[in-house]
Amino acid sequence: MVSFSNIITLVEIMAAGLIFLYSFPKRKPFWLRLGLSALAAVTVAAFVPEGIETEVMFLSRVYVFFRYMLLFALSVGVMCLSFEAPFPAVLCASSAGYAVQHIASRVTVLLIRTTPVRKVLTMPYPWYVFICEAAVFPVIYLAVFLTLGRLTAKNRLFSRYNRAMNILSLAMVIVCIGISRFDQAYAVLIYPIAMCLFALMVQISLNRSVSLREENAVMHRVIAENSRRYEVSKESMDLLNMKLHDLKYRLSALGEDLSSEEADLVSKAIGIYDRKVETGNEVLDVILAENVIRCDSMDITLTWMGNFAALDFMDTVDMYIFFGNALDNAVEAVRRIEEKEKRQISITAEKRGDPVIVTFTNFYTGDILPTDDGFRTTKKKDPDSHGFGIKSMRMIAQRYGGDITVSYDGELFSLSAYLHAPE
Repeated sequence: MVSFSNIITLVEIMAAGLIFLYSFPKRKPFWLRLGLSALAAVTVAAFVPEGIETEVMFLSRVYVFFRYMLLFALSVGVMCLSFEAPFPAVLCASSAGYAVQHIASRVTVLLIRTTPVRKVLTMPYPWYVFICEAAVFPVIYLAVFLTLGRLTAKNRLFSRYNRAMNILSLAMVIVCIGISRFDQAYAVLIYPIAMCLFALMVQISLNRSVSLREENAVMHRVIAENSRRYEVSKESMDLLNMKLHDLKYRLSALGEDLSSEEADLVSKAIGIYDRKVETGNEVLDVILAENVIRCDSMDITLTWMGNFAALDFMDTVDMYIFFGNALDNAVEAVRRIEEKEKRQISITAEKRGDPVIVTFTNFYTGDILPTDDGFRTTKKKDPDSHGFGIKSMRMIAQRYGGDITVSYDGELFSLSAYLHAPE
């Protein structure tokens, strides 16, 4: 006999799981995979008996417990086949979804037991339950999606996991399935709702804590790497200047041994690496000198103007990270542009009273997607690394009492930073 109760419950569990998994990378073709795997899972669920014939009530409830565990396992299987995510991540997200489904289910039962809805809906069990669920579930699912679902997607919470989270996820499922199967009193109906809400909040908080800890670790690695890169860049630029000075001396000593064409060719080659960068800030001189060579090799014009000496209050590593990330983003955007006149990057620094306003401007073809932490471009292949770049820039600006702002008019992209000297 086909069990419509199993089918509907499984669909509810899968829908709840999608609240937390929708932002994960999807296996292609996603909709075909999701549809076929869900159909297979529903087919299996449809022929699982809803109960067993026994005079021992405890055994009956134990069977129901394992029946719901099977439905949860089928849901996890569907998600694993549809999303490109490690099993522990799918398990954590799916268990959070099951907690939401169980909350909605218990709220529906409370509604039926404490309101006249049973007298209004005269159809037999379980159809009146399905009607009530059709009214209650969308409201609860939408509320969870707009709050916890978006929070999960924004912070990619379930993509980071550990053993404690896996244990908590399994405990949450057991709590959701187990408690309300052994007593149906009103107090016990409220208890699993409270327990599921509490477990769900703990799981989200734990995921957030793991996420922040990993982000902080990455940020520290970024800072350490950029510090090392600055020292290497400074040593390289000093060595390059020494070699250029020696080369120009040797060139002048050759005198008339070179034809005018050969002399012009050599002078032009030297000129690429001998462009003077004098901003009034020694650290910025190293950063710009390095990027001038890179931009020249890509046929990109890099210009700067303003009072960069006013940035002397910035820490060496902070400046290297901030300007390095900003220029990396600008070069990445401009190098894709074919029109030569638009392959330009400009940097300005202006002191307006206390703050120093640094602005990076370049042409860009594409879409800028706003995010809570800044922005994301549609052409970035690695949104995570891009996100850390923007976060590090914002973190540095905020460290100096300011922030960053972004503007884009469909052609020109501009990023401005407001920086204050420490008191």
